[in-house]
Amino acid sequence: MVHRSSDCSVEDIRTLTATPKLFRSKCGYIMVMGISLNKPIRELHDFIDRSSVGFIPVSIISSIRHLIMAAHRACRAFKERKNIADAFAYELAICLTGSREISRIRSQIIQKLGDYVLVILGSSPLACKDQLLSLLYSTAITPKNVEFPSRSIDLPTCSGLEDTLSMENGAMVELDR
Repeated sequence: MVHRSSDCSVEDIRTLTATPKLFRSKCGYIMVMGISLNKPIRELHDFIDRSSVGFIPVSIISSIRHLIMAAHRACRAFKERKNIADAFAYELAICLTGSREISRIRSQIIQKLGDYVLVILGSSPLACKDQLLSLLYSTAITPKNVEFPSRSIDLPTCSGLEDTLSMENGAMVELDR
């Protein structure tokens, strides 16, 4: 089933299940799912197609909407050849955090073990599924329900949801492109 980011209610934006969710974008399809890493991420880079897969720690994501908006921006940056980073995972992290410093992004992404979100870009649902199956069979990842941490915000929000501010922070990168 293909979802729209507006399909996510306020109650379920904080949790991403171990069941893959597929979203349609103008750039193609975006598949996301919660995972737990059993190996350090440095060892998994051999298995990653640099242009279509990203492992992102849940600590830098505010909500599913935040993640999908950032994935769409990263995909569009590659499509329009305006990407800042070479790897999709780094470009996605740039769009999530609003930081353009690659060294800082690397230190945020390459953590030890723990809860991550797997993001796969594909030209079709079948392409996403094939990439997911190859990753599940060849690497040390385990599907897992993950919760996005609640962060303290210095700025007040009308809605009380920090994912709105996180999305605005990520959108600032768009203005700099």
